Amino acid sequence: MIPKTIHYCWFGPKEKPKEFLRLLQTWRNHNPDYKIIEWNETNFDVDMCVYSREAYLTANYAHVSDVCRLYVLLTQGGVYLDTDVEVLSSFDSFLKYESFVCEEHDGIGTGVIGAVKDAKWLKLFMEYYKSRHFINMWGHPNRTPNTQILTSIILPQLSTHERPTIFPTEYFCAKDWFSGKVSVTDNTVCIHHYVASWKRRKTLRQRISIIISGLRIRYFQ
Repeated sequence: MIPKTIHYCWFGPKEKPKEFLRLLQTWRNHNPDYKIIEWNETNFDVDMCVYSREAYLTANYAHVSDVCRLYVLLTQGGVYLDTDVEVLSSFDSFLKYESFVCEEHDGIGTGVIGAVKDAKWLKLFMEYYKSRHFINMWGHPNRTPNTQILTSIILPQLSTHERPTIFPTEYFCAKDWFSGKVSVTDNTVCIHHYVASWKRRKTLRQRISIIISGLRIRYFQ
């Protein structure tokens, strides 16, 4: 059984915004008997591997959490949540699984992960980070999303029974990354709001709009 513990990460000096505090309350409201643990510089060793150390020293805190979430699930088990996840119902019915994740817009999401400790796929995922630098040989950060690493590198190495149970998007995501449209169903447990990705998504949409506008201008000239 997955233990009734919710983990989240908060690294760096920034104060928690009111929106996160609102979302945190939804975790408590729907899972009142769960222990909630914040992981930060005081209880997680950011120097545990080169990747997390370099990410922390360059203030890429989201990538520190990529390592931290794997560490806490491997050592303790529980449910990991990104800080932009809104909870709509209890996780109780999913604790029977050895581990679970859900599909997202272009692969498998990592914003909501449930697992017993020592799950094999988490070990493999952690070994990936332990064998790599965050700053590459040219001095540039390696910002490859952990969703891409999980989908394209980790899962293909695993047999079917070694993989986490993968639920459809509606269960633990329920929001389209690109359009921002929320689609809640009777199965929805969480909404992943992608707050950290909003600026990147907005910029991408603006670039597409500019390209399309440019094509229209050239076409009608």
